[in-house]
Amino acid sequence: MRWDQIFGFLPPVSGNHHDLYELETRLEDQIADLKKSDIDVDGLFLNADAGFDSNSFRHTCFRHGIQLNALLNTRNINNLADCDYYFDELIYKERYVIERTNGWMDAWRSFLNRFDKTLVSGRAWHHIYALCSWCLYLQKV
Repeated sequence: MRWDQIFGFLPPVSGNHHDLYELETRLEDQIADLKKSDIDVDGLFLNADAGFDSNSFRHTCFRHGIQLNALLNTRNINNLADCDYYFDELIYKERYVIERTNGWMDAWRSFLNRFDKTLVSGRAWHHIYALCSWCLYLQKV
């Protein structure tokens, strides 16, 4: 059975930063939160685009048993033949689920967007959406 449920998210970072800004620290915090909830990340399969492909991020995922399925960022590679990272193209095509979910979350909070100015309110909307989508999933089961 296919199950595309949100079980965690990295909150936005204020300011003008690239995708990899403090990513390892933020991932470590997320993993710690998941472990507090007795959610094991060992064996987790993580789809990411090339913007998230870095040696330090791959190493952080590897240390926690997370299989990073990221498109190789050719700017970080001198010789493509030397790369021995596993990449599953079929599963990578499913990353649209993440983008679709982000779009749905934005649509849910758009009616109060002018009041959504703080990190706390942004995180709250993520939690509200995750709870609502979980309830909708339970209705289907």
